[in-house]
Amino acid sequence: MTEIAVDMREGLLALAVGAGLQVMAALMEADVAALAGPKGKHDEARAAVRHGRERGSVTLGGRRVPVTRPRVRAADGAGELAIASYELFTSTEILGKMAMEKMLAGLSTPPLPGRARAGRTAG
Repeated sequence: MTEIAVDMREGLLALAVGAGLQVMAALMEADVAALAGPKGKHDEARAAVRHGRERGSVTLGGRRVPVTRPRVRAADGAGELAIASYELFTSTEILGKMAMEKMLAGLSTPPLPGRARAGRTAG
């Protein structure tokens, strides 16, 4: 029964991460469209242009996940522009916070034989 619960938990986490990646891709595309305009529409007055994609990683499901992110450059050649949604998802701050919470709760390592986790008694 424990094996089934573990498999279900892993399956649900994979589903949540997959859904999160789809939402993140839609948010990034909306950010790019806001900066560079709709894809395929030429606009001489635009402030930014699409500039391909590159590999990156984001925090989802409590871990770093590899992604391909869009790039946008200023139309005047001033340099690359940040994509707000990617910046939000790429932050590692949440991973550090989760690790600290687990450590403080005594969950960062399994209990050793004869030694209880925080808040539990041995036996």
